[in-house]
Formats: sequence, C-alpha cells, structure tokens
Amino acid sequence: MNFIKAIVFYCLATVGVLAATPLIIKPSNGTSIAPGHRFNFSYQSIAERGCSSYHVHVWLFFHLPTPLFVTTDYATGHYFGRFQIQNWPGVPYTEHPLPSYFTMPDFSINPRGWGAGLSASNIRAYLAVMEEYATANGTLGNRFSLTYNTVRYNATKHHSNKELPELV
Repeated sequence: MNFIKAIVFYCLATVGVLAATPLIIKPSNGTSIAPGHRFNFSYQSIAERGCSSYHVHVWLFFHLPTPLFVTTDYATGHYFGRFQIQNWPGVPYTEHPLPSYFTMPDFSINPRGWGAGLSASNIRAYLAVMEEYATANGTLGNRFSLTYNTVRYNATKHHSNKELPELV
C-alpha cells in the first residue's frame, strides 16, 4: 500500500500545476468591430487546480507594445478595465466580474483636454488580456500571462489580416 501511495505522490509532484492556457475565445481573430458597437467577449482564464487567478486587465492596442523600457510613447489604444474571474480559492466571490461584452470606443471623438481624436478605417488592432495569477511555486509577487487576438477597427469591407494597414 505504501508503494502505491509513493507512486501517486510522485506523479502528483511531477505534474505540478495544472494551468489552463489563457485564451480569448470571443471575439475571434479577424473580427470586424465598428466604433460604438457592442462586441461579445469571452476569455478562458489560466485558473485551474493549483493555479489561482486574481485580476484580468483588458486592453485594445493599435500597435503591439514594444519591449518594456522607459518611454513616453509606449502604446496607443484603450484600457477597458480590471476585472475578476471567479475561481477557488483565489477569488471565490467576484467584486468586478469580467463582462460578457464591451463597447468599441469611437476614437474620432475628442477625449477631452489637450487630447484630439483621429478617424481611422480598417485598422488592425490587438485586443489583449493580461492576467495576474499565482501557483504553488513561490514567486516575488504575482505572475502575469498575456494573450491577444487581432481585430479590425471600423471595418467597412473584408480584408485578410495580412492586408490590414497598420496605424501610423
């Protein structure tokens, strides 16, 4: 009996953390989204047995962010917010649940102050999710995962992803 316990313990120790792969399910890659329109949002969290999720941050970038370094022009886009996904024991009760849809901002509208809007059509954008999580393997602070899907901002006709212009 001790031999079986030892085998089971060894197998569990070598498996370690069973984390899911973080994934944006909706909108799928290539989805066209017009300004002011609601779009469905669905995200598969990394949370799984042995892996707790704490917060999910949702961004829309018009360029893939550059490697992390000090700059005044890191990225352009929109921050949809910081949310939680119910998972045990990390977040048994959510205070700010991840919504099932978002509304695409209209970037042609002046954002107030010194900011100025800009009209754009058929621009490649990156809907990104950064998730804070932790596992049984100790770290200094939380771990972060990052995933993104490519979407079309203000699309008026069909293009393949390779044909989409970059915002300059």
